[in-house]
Amino acid sequence: VQADDAVLTEYLPDIGDDGGHVPRFVLPKGAEVVHMRRLRLADGKPVALEETHTLASEVPDITPQIALTGTYAYIEQTLGIKIATSKRRISMVLANNDVANLLRVSKNSYVACIESNTFDASGKMFEHIKTYQHPDFFSVSIIATR
Repeated sequence: VQADDAVLTEYLPDIGDDGGHVPRFVLPKGAEVVHMRRLRLADGKPVALEETHTLASEVPDITPQIALTGTYAYIEQTLGIKIATSKRRISMVLANNDVANLLRVSKNSYVACIESNTFDASGKMFEHIKTYQHPDFFSVSIIATR
């Protein structure tokens, strides 16, 4: 399987006037965020649509090129921020028109949705990611120990 990515959009909205793009409980109201949409491909076929909202104050100068080559390497190695925790929620959702078109599934098909909040070593949340996964490419493996 050959992996590839394409960054679809980038813009800097203000969460105080975000038009509903970012849930208000996720990142601080009024904060400047960088929004990127990335379509992940495998063998030229779309397998995931990733919507990332990153606090501009915590991760300055992030670009689509950095997103394609390694966001977390940039955050940890270039900026010196220690990524400590990611809290994730996995669910199945109906694909809206945009997600269905980009993932090439029927409108109102179910797709996997993974929401992730990422925190630095001080406990500050700096990133919210929502990823829609094509049903043919999605699986979960869980190891539980006690």
